[in-house]
Amino acid sequence: MDGTAKGRRLVALAETECWRLLATRPWGHLAVVVADQPDLFAVDHRVDDRTLLIRTEEGAKLRATSGARIAFLVDEIDEVAREGWTVLVAGYAEEVFDLHRLDVDDLDEPLWTGDRVHWLRIVPFKVTGRRLVPHVT
Repeated sequence: MDGTAKGRRLVALAETECWRLLATRPWGHLAVVVADQPDLFAVDHRVDDRTLLIRTEEGAKLRATSGARIAFLVDEIDEVAREGWTVLVAGYAEEVFDLHRLDVDDLDEPLWTGDRVHWLRIVPFKVTGRRLVPHVT
């Protein structure tokens, strides 16, 4: 058994399709290690030239991500149709200090509350994705 619902199968996505899908969702989940324990944060993001930009505030997430290996997940699932996709980015996080080099609109409001004045760039070393589709025989 492949772990999918009967009549469904998982299809690997090309990296270009993964980047296209990443750009369609305003938020995802950032996985980091905080105090030797895995943690997961919902964050808003933007695609910027095959990297990801994440706005955040001071705190554990910012301290834990700088220079660290991370994982970032975005997905979309239609529970009624039982179809969807998931994209996983594995990479390194670095804080962006030269904000003038970012191609972002400072007037855009972050999705989350708080003083989100810090930017992280996720530089990927692996981008993978899969789509759950009907099985056609």
